[in-house]
Amino acid sequence: MAGAGGVGKAVAFALADLGAARLAIYDPDTARAQALITALAAYQPSLDLRLAPSITAACEGARGLVNSTPLGMGGINGSAFPEHLLAGRDWAFDAVYTPVETQFLREAQAAGLDILTGYELFFHQGIDAFRLFTGASVDPAALRRALLAPAA
Repeated sequence: MAGAGGVGKAVAFALADLGAARLAIYDPDTARAQALITALAAYQPSLDLRLAPSITAACEGARGLVNSTPLGMGGINGSAFPEHLLAGRDWAFDAVYTPVETQFLREAQAAGLDILTGYELFFHQGIDAFRLFTGASVDPAALRRALLAPAA
């Protein structure tokens, strides 16, 4: 995983809840990455955690790659993962949702990885926020259909 800021923290805890067995985290701010690892270790002691000194080291043995950095976001070009690190992986997730198609995901898809866009994070975060702020629930399937329908 690249990035240990707010989005990285949310994604890392979600991966722990989903049953990830191992997570290597790289962030240029080593103290921030170490703080996340310490919090994750307390939350999920069985999770094999590694503070990676580089993005290359973080990718060693990884089946999936997660971008939790702003790289690729509108106005911030680039990818946290150099193309040569994509080969041999199974999947990639980019938390960036503007734009939905990022350089990282284009390159990952071209390398044969299954991809998950940040749109799903955005979509479900919106549903949760709406419920928290209003107390009302939204039907995710109906909302998805409405968002994908042509404008009237």
